[in-house]
Amino acid sequence: MLLLLLLATVAQDTTFLTPAAALERALDPQVGRLAVAAARIEAARGAGREFGAAANPTLQGMAENLGAQRQVTGRDGLAGTEGQITLGLPLTLGGDLGARRRSGAGTVQLAEAERDLLRADLRAEVLEARRFYNARGWPVIDVSRRAIEETAAEILGLLAQR
Repeated sequence: MLLLLLLATVAQDTTFLTPAAALERALDPQVGRLAVAAARIEAARGAGREFGAAANPTLQGMAENLGAQRQVTGRDGLAGTEGQITLGLPLTLGGDLGARRRSGAGTVQLAEAERDLLRADLRAEVLEARRFYNARGWPVIDVSRRAIEETAAEILGLLAQR
């Protein structure tokens, strides 16, 4: 809030961040909300690959009569234990695999559409902020990738010029 008040009192004709630079920074896919959107797209692609893969086989083992081998089988220890081992391989029938693949592709398309919408929202937000500041004659300075001391020195320098 204090920074906004200080910026409002600085000379009217001072602008350090052009609209093009502001848009470029807001739409940088490596930072902020667009980086989150890119991560969601990658997650959807990974899920899509998972959806399209065949199911994994399963191996199950079951033992019966543990602790009661002599009473049930007449033998002690491992020799008196009954059980079974099964190997299962699920088969996808009836177009389920294709439906899962289409669902995965749809998830990726949805994530990409959300990213595009976010990009448009960010563009509108930056342009609206620019109009808002220009209407009031407020300067805009670039504070990204700078230490707070540098930004403070720049603001104090602008105040001194006034």
